[in-house]
Amino acid sequence: MALTVQERQAGLFHWVLLEACEVQASDALHYRPRHAAAEAQRSYSSALALGMAALRRVASGEDGPAAKG
Repeated sequence: MALTVQERQAGLFHWVLLEACEVQASDALHYRPRHAAAEAQRSYSSALALGMAALRRVASGEDGPAAKG
């Protein structure tokens, strides 16, 4: 599982949880989106903090709608 923050529009940041996936015949790591923020944040650090909270919920097994943040 990986967490990234994307600036999709200037000044609007979204966290995205990425899940590793296997791709045959490739030595590279590949990821697909698992959860993403429903609302943008006005700062990178806010999006990162909310993404970390979502990652903790997923890691603890609380992988429901609240994890989509």
